[in-house]
Amino acid sequence: MNENGHFVVEDSKLITYIGEDLHVIIPSGIRIIGEDAFYDSKIESVTIQKTLVLRRLFRNGKWNS
Repeated sequence: MNENGHFVVEDSKLITYIGEDLHVIIPSGIRIIGEDAFYDSKIESVTIQKTLVLRRLFRNGKWNS
């Protein structure tokens, strides 16, 4: 597992977003976003890459918050 800027990444999976930006761009190379990657974050928007496999980004209609 490594920390890449504001992202904690394991292999090609985004484990956690640790930044404070309101608008996030998922870096290239990320194929999976972990269930709690944005838990307790204040983000308002996310831009994703075409290669991303979406998996449980939302919880109760909201970004895992």
